[in-house]
Amino acid sequence: MEKVTVPIKESALPRWTWWAPFLIITMAKVISLRYFMSDHVAWIYLPYLVSLPLYFWWGARVYPQHIVAEMMTANLYGIGDGMVIIFYGLANATKVFMGYLLYRQMCATQALRSKKGMWNFFFWVLLIQNLIGNFLFLSSYVQTGAYGSELFWRLYMINTFKDILEAAILIYPLLILATPHLRLLGLARNDFLIEEEIKTVR
Repeated sequence: MEKVTVPIKESALPRWTWWAPFLIITMAKVISLRYFMSDHVAWIYLPYLVSLPLYFWWGARVYPQHIVAEMMTANLYGIGDGMVIIFYGLANATKVFMGYLLYRQMCATQALRSKKGMWNFFFWVLLIQNLIGNFLFLSSYVQTGAYGSELFWRLYMINTFKDILEAAILIYPLLILATPHLRLLGLARNDFLIEEEIKTVR
C-alpha cells in the first residue's frame, strides 16, 4: 500500500530526466503529425498524453523542456511566426503543467485510487486544465492565419472532449499502476498518494 513518505527530491532523480522529456515529447509530436492528424485535428495528440504523466513523475523539470519541444516542432504544424511560436510553446506546456500544479495543491493528500481522488483528478487535471489550456493554445493557431476564427469553437470543442476522454482512459490508470513501481526504482517523485494510507489503532 502507498504510505505517506518524504517526497523524493528533484536532485534524487537520475540526471537523464533533465533532458529525456524533450526527446520524448518531440518524438511524440512527430508521430502525432505523421499518423494521427487530419482536418486540422490531431485525433491522438501524443505530446499531451506522454507529458502529463512525466509531470507527475518528474515534476517541474519537465516544463522548460516541454516548452522547447513544442516550439521546435511548431513549424511542422504550420506555425512560422516567431512570436506565435513562443506563445504556442508556452500555451501547450503551461496547460499540462497547470493541471499537475492544481492537483498537487488541491488533492495531493487524497489517494488517487479512491473515488474522491479519481473525481478530483478528472476535475482539476482533465476538465479545468483542458478548458483553459485548449483555449490558449488554439488561439495561437488562429493567429497564424492558417484558418479563420470561425473554426475556433469547433476545434475547441473537439480537442477538449478528446483530450479529456483519452487522458481519462489512458493516463489515470497509468498513474495508478506504474507510479508505485517507478518510485521503488527511484524514477518518480512522491508528491501524491496512490493508495489510501492504512492506519492501525493500538
